[in-house]
Amino acid sequence: MYNGVSLKKEKLSLWTQKHISVLRKSGPQGHFKELGKSECTADKDTNFYLLWLRGGDLIESSSIANAMRDLSNTYRTDPVRIRWVSVEQNPQIATAFALLERKKVNSFILYRPKRGRYKVFGKEVEDADLKSELKSFVDSAVFDGAALPLKVENTISSITETGRQEL
Repeated sequence: MYNGVSLKKEKLSLWTQKHISVLRKSGPQGHFKELGKSECTADKDTNFYLLWLRGGDLIESSSIANAMRDLSNTYRTDPVRIRWVSVEQNPQIATAFALLERKKVNSFILYRPKRGRYKVFGKEVEDADLKSELKSFVDSAVFDGAALPLKVENTISSITETGRQEL
């Protein structure tokens, strides 16, 4: 019974099928979430990861988070995963990407676990241009074939999650 109305199996089945078809019709959804413990560690992972290494508790994080959410929707069907990780809670990330002096600053890394290679986004941009600059940064490596010049020093392992999936 639901609100005093008896639901039959057939009606419940039709209702479920309707909602499943509505979700499928809308297509794949982009996800911008925290880097998980099992991500970026497999040698067979062929995806590219755009990692936002969050340094400190910065106020401008909301504009960066909005740009990253927009990018996750842009790349929802491509082999690009958009993730964030706190450098303060995971100092081994800064060590792996040789960013020891940048622990208090936001950094963006394009990383490919299968090859163990990465590229650092080195531009200082305004908030309005961040999405377009990051998009061209990712497109140059993923679709135009630009090389990822740097090799990861240590393997990425034992990531500590903050418990917040999305910002």
